[in-house]
Amino acid sequence: MREPADLDKKNPLIRTLHSKPSIPQRMALLMLAASLTLLAVGFGWWTRQDFAETERNARKELEAATLLLEQQVLRSVTAIDNTLIDAAALVNEIGIAGLRSEATWTRLRALTHFLPESGALFIYDLKGDTLIASSSFPAPAFNAADRNYFRHLLAGGAEPYIGQALQGRTVHNFFFPVARAIRSPGGDLLAVAQVGVSVDYMGDYFRYVGLGANKSFGLYRNSDGALVAHYPMSRQLLGETIATQPYFSRLTLDGGHWTGPLGGVNGELLISARRLRELPLVITASMTFDDIYERAHGSLLRRGAVFVIAAGLLGLLGFLWLRAVKQEIRVGQELRASEEMARQRQEEIEELYRHAPVGLCMMDTELRWLRINDLLAEMNGFPADRHIGQRVRDLLPQLADLVEPEMRKVIETGEAILDREITGDVTQSGSPRIWLASWLPMKGHDGAILGINVVAQDITERKRMEAALQAQTEQLQAQAEQLQAQTEELQVQTEELQVQTEELQIQAEELHVQTEELQSRNEELDRFNQAMIGRELDMIRLKQQVNDLSVRLGQAKPYSLDFLNSPDFSTPGELRS
Repeated sequence: MREPADLDKKNPLIRTLHSKPSIPQRMALLMLAASLTLLAVGFGWWTRQDFAETERNARKELEAATLLLEQQVLRSVTAIDNTLIDAAALVNEIGIAGLRSEATWTRLRALTHFLPESGALFIYDLKGDTLIASSSFPAPAFNAADRNYFRHLLAGGAEPYIGQALQGRTVHNFFFPVARAIRSPGGDLLAVAQVGVSVDYMGDYFRYVGLGANKSFGLYRNSDGALVAHYPMSRQLLGETIATQPYFSRLTLDGGHWTGPLGGVNGELLISARRLRELPLVITASMTFDDIYERAHGSLLRRGAVFVIAAGLLGLLGFLWLRAVKQEIRVGQELRASEEMARQRQEEIEELYRHAPVGLCMMDTELRWLRINDLLAEMNGFPADRHIGQRVRDLLPQLADLVEPEMRKVIETGEAILDREITGDVTQSGSPRIWLASWLPMKGHDGAILGINVVAQDITERKRMEAALQAQTEQLQAQAEQLQAQTEELQVQTEELQVQTEELQIQAEELHVQTEELQSRNEELDRFNQAMIGRELDMIRLKQQVNDLSVRLGQAKPYSLDFLNSPDFSTPGELRS
């Protein structure tokens, strides 16, 4: 197969494609890249420092918040504990029986003056029933026997008892109890006093001293990490514990405070935890890193604007240098891509022409062969090289009148002609061949017709097989029709035979009935004949006796019985004379 002329090396565009950028252009690229890199590194370092400073400030805020909260919680719990001690003194003064009077309730209300606004004081007997409550008189019907603080104090546990957050039953929605045992001067347990502190009160104070928004605060017991109060508070937090958190064991053993990152439900948190010095409590303050960095994001936007402006100015300064470089690179890339695409397409065409199971060729608008594969050349009866530059009429005049009009029609209309059967004897062997040919227009980038592509397939054997198969099919069809007719005729005969068989069966049944009747009559006749024969034999014997008597009397035999001696007459031997 002849290769296309190698003319692309003389193309100036191809030479430009293979040329390298000049040194000034390279220097411009390097300087611009270095400047942008330095600017980006500076922007990144500045941003990192800003975010780190924001995190440090957040740590300081959280640590300051826990320190301030420690003082307030200590004051509040101390005031509550002092109220419980005063309540115990009141009980020892007036006795258990005196707690149910309205005067005592008035004194009890005065004792709660130092409690938080939402705080309420309750005194329970040893069965857990409410004796008196500062919230109302008479006291609400409530039994605290199932509460942990009641069982703890009844068992002689440490005082004061600070309980975990609970769902309220009478006064509060959520509260935590602070309780003490009331004992007699002799040490006997008389009752239990408890102050319920609303979690909302602690939440309000947490919010008041929050040193900023978007913070969460928690108060937990040092003994087991159980939640005492939280801001913001919800039912889902009841029963929460920090016993499994890594900082809890450290604070329990060493005391002091701890600040660091920690995984949370809504993302990573920055948390500061502090163990209270004089109470068995741990207080925490936390913020999400999203909230912490929110302030830094504003600075980031401003800094980003500065970066964009600086980058724009730098780009403007290097624009004149880079424009030529970019243009040359872009053109070079496009040319390399086009060259690579052309090379790939050339390889694909070569591979297709080499291995295609059909004949392929390419012709120009003058109907001269530009390319042809070996299979089609073999069909035409000439080597592939012999075709290049020749017209169809030059090599295959016997087919020219059949194919040239079709090819010219494709060139004129730009529309393909597909699957057209052509019959001819190109080898002059006397055996015409049949081809299935398609002609497709070959167009340039501007849509102009540059030539045609031809696809041809020798279908002679297939057509012969189709004809043989058609003849065989018709023969089988005729045989099938004949067999169908015979089958129908045989079916008619079978039906007639079936009718005759049914008639014969009816006649056989009638004959059987007649035979049975005849047999019955024969049997009756046999019985009649036997009877008649017996009578005849009796008459013969009587005649013989008469003949014998007549002989003895000397008379002639009155009856002739000679027939008895005839060989044709069969009678018992006793009758023969």
